[in-house]
Amino acid sequence: MSIQPRFANAILAGTKTVELRRKPPRDQPDVVIIYGSGAAKAVLGVAQLKEIHTSSPEDIWKRFGDTAGVSRAEFNVYFEGSETASALELTNARRSGADVPLSALREFGLEPPQSWRYVERQTANRLLDALGLPSTERRVRSRRSLPWAVISPIGLSDLGLVEATTKLNRAAAAAGRFRPLRRPRRSWSA
Repeated sequence: MSIQPRFANAILAGTKTVELRRKPPRDQPDVVIIYGSGAAKAVLGVAQLKEIHTSSPEDIWKRFGDTAGVSRAEFNVYFEGSETASALELTNARRSGADVPLSALREFGLEPPQSWRYVERQTANRLLDALGLPSTERRVRSRRSLPWAVISPIGLSDLGLVEATTKLNRAAAAAGRFRPLRRPRRSWSA
């Protein structure tokens, strides 16, 4: 999921627990991979998606305004002219061991989404490995693809492996043994 750096950092710091969208994603994944847009231009971390709430903008503000990380004025500007608003309730946000910059994403065959996109399981696992996070390989049941926000119930509160995996990835990269998956660039469809 693409998020402005200000909001992505607030989510990863735990001060923002709701991401606001004019339209909800078509599926509800369990985990989102957070891409910092703008100046960050990198995957910054992950969070669990607890629930998606869709209602009128007024109702969403009443229920989630205090956890959305925006002022009422910013909220009103964002939802101006919209009859519906969605609040994506996030938990267990976790900053990755190392950010994955846009140039590395392109080596995975990925372009960052405008808002929300889905990626194939193999690519998602390689990306999670690059982030220093456990892959979803054994945790995904019979899904053909994973979303950019990954459909996979991994226990983010149990990610004690992050530091160790990050060190292994950095050592492998330094020794020339870790190479990103090279695929032709793809265009995303909504």
